Amino acid sequence: MFWTNLERMMGSFREQRSAHGQGHRLFDDCPAQTAVEFPAVNIWNGPESYILTAEIPGIDAEKLDVAVVGDTVTIRGSRPPPELKEGETYHRGERGHGQFVRSIKLPKPLDADRVEAKYARGILNLRLPRAEAEMPRKIALKTS
Repeated sequence: MFWTNLERMMGSFREQRSAHGQGHRLFDDCPAQTAVEFPAVNIWNGPESYILTAEIPGIDAEKLDVAVVGDTVTIRGSRPPPELKEGETYHRGERGHGQFVRSIKLPKPLDADRVEAKYARGILNLRLPRAEAEMPRKIALKTS
């Protein structure tokens, strides 16, 4: 009797697992929409500053704006839509166009007056120095 009950439970478990697997397959052919932050960034933490790189291809430097307030850096811009020739239509359009804004909060306040920004070949490079108040200081010891 123990084995009969165990086999019945295992059969029920296998049926549920099979149905669960088939349910996932219903969505295999549906286009997936995932939220992707734009622009994609990498951030390194150096001894005195953060280094941020952002991939922003297809945008003129004049259409980019970088702002730093406190511990947050904001990148804004606008990418024009591609111009299609007469008779052309999209087969697939994965690269977005239009205006974008990305704000990134960093762990420590930044010194906006010393930020360095370079943009070449679709890559934005920012050196974001931490505020002086956040920098470690060596304290001189007084001896008597």
